[in-house]
Amino acid sequence: MAQDEMKEVVHPDDEVIEQNLKKLIFYYGATDHWAPVSYCEDMKMRFPEGEIYLCERKFQHAFVLESSEEVAEMVASWIQGVIAQDVH
Repeated sequence: MAQDEMKEVVHPDDEVIEQNLKKLIFYYGATDHWAPVSYCEDMKMRFPEGEIYLCERKFQHAFVLESSEEVAEMVASWIQGVIAQDVH
């Protein structure tokens, strides 16, 4: 699966991202060898209005092995924020 993904997904679809930017959150690992920090910086430059974050909590790429609860709490807070916005 990863090999196929690396062949097929070469560049982000900027048009789709732009159309859905208010629905997306990008979260990049600061020590993730699959997606270097430069990917995060590039996305921030291309989509300055987007919610694009670089992890400051040192989560590993395989966060489910050691940090699943912390990541779940973070994602839950994002979802709660979206729900709160929709209510108002």
